Amino acid sequence: MTKAVFFDVDFTLIYPGPMFQGTGYREFCAEYDVAVDALSFDRAVAAAASTLLDTNGDVYDPEVFIQYTTRIIEHMGGSGDGVGQAARRIYDEWSSCHHFEMYEDVPDVLRALHASGLKIGLISNTQRSLSTFQTHFALEGIFSAAISSYDHG
Repeated sequence: MTKAVFFDVDFTLIYPGPMFQGTGYREFCAEYDVAVDALSFDRAVAAAASTLLDTNGDVYDPEVFIQYTTRIIEHMGGSGDGVGQAARRIYDEWSSCHHFEMYEDVPDVLRALHASGLKIGLISNTQRSLSTFQTHFALEGIFSAAISSYDHG
């Protein structure tokens, strides 16, 4: 009998809004005088994906995600001194829940699972505060545990 289930947060319960799509990247980059082609975003994400394989074991390293974002910007045509600053800003903004949408059926499903007596946990490999996540999406009291690699390595 299942007694507990952990849910990953990003891309399982929530998904990035417009700020983490091509037009959002273009807006972030413009703040640092970096021009990018918003239409090349999906291709750039695919091209940069191998960067996420270059991790240093079990330790959370923000620089891996900043390098990944830098590569996305470069594959969108961005260049110059502002690329690194834009990438760091995008990384920092990723933790802000207001940039994300929750999949439509998630709140009802989580509440139903909780009401059935199942223990529910959150897990994430990002720098997102999981307590802020619960508050932002009005999910307080549903989760029995929350753990992130940012907080715990």
